[in-house]
Amino acid sequence: MKRFMEKFPAIRLTNLYGPTEASIGCVYYNFLGSEDERVPIGKPVSNTQIIILDNQSKLVPLGSTGEICISGTCLSRGYLANEELTARSFVDHPYIPNAKMYKTGDLGRWKTDGNIEFLGRKDDQIKIRGHRVELSEINSVLEKLESIKESVVVTRGTGSGVMILAFVVTAGLTSTNKIRNHLRESLPDYMIPSHIIKVNNISTTAGGKRDKRALLQYYENNVKNMVSSRPPSTPVEIELAKAWRNILNIEKIDLDSKFFEIGGHSLMLIELNKTIRINMGMEIPLSYYYSYSLEDIARILGEYIRKTAGN
Repeated sequence: MKRFMEKFPAIRLTNLYGPTEASIGCVYYNFLGSEDERVPIGKPVSNTQIIILDNQSKLVPLGSTGEICISGTCLSRGYLANEELTARSFVDHPYIPNAKMYKTGDLGRWKTDGNIEFLGRKDDQIKIRGHRVELSEINSVLEKLESIKESVVVTRGTGSGVMILAFVVTAGLTSTNKIRNHLRESLPDYMIPSHIIKVNNISTTAGGKRDKRALLQYYENNVKNMVSSRPPSTPVEIELAKAWRNILNIEKIDLDSKFFEIGGHSLMLIELNKTIRINMGMEIPLSYYYSYSLEDIARILGEYIRKTAGN
């Protein structure tokens, strides 16, 4: 945006927001050139009303995050031949009698200057290990890396078993380790994807949106149970890999695998260490899982077992 305005200062650049259900361009913002990193989507056009609501359909305070809801003459009548989806998305307006509003599923907040700031999708906001995570924030950091042409961040699993997956299209031979280190410079550990998966392209749905379902299916078919290049071979490695498989729900585990890089998180460590203590008689220091591979930890376990047997 800034490069455009520097090159074409006489051309007005406008950001238009709005879903198809509300005539596409129902909120606008004219760029000034002095905006910070997050550009507003702006203010509603004439005959359009925007309200931002919490989960109880109450107005959120200024600056607080909620769901963007649209009403006014821009609204469509609903979805053709889909009464169920229409009833779910086009609901009675809580403050205007006999009026409908469309629940966009987008998150936003009012700024003090009267503009609206877009904050991502409601269904892209998750809670992981007690922390609220916005997947679009991870995606934004990923795409700051010059070698990443496109990326999509999704989740797999539910509850304590939820994991973050990042699919990336790269230019050149950028390693996943380099991408992971780039993320660590800006994000806390709980926001680092369990898997960073390189793909040739990211397909879209018939509606032109990124096909997250197809990406998850690709993960299930090609990544989750991928054949190990260095499979466990010693009795200790095999036993340790079995414990990891049961906790992580991954069929194949490589000797180079690191617990947190293949879907593990801190809450799993308690159960994992309990299993290792019962089966092998030793409790691994939790810090080892953050930097050591399965091969490293198996070596430590093996040395302990040999010492114990010698005594």
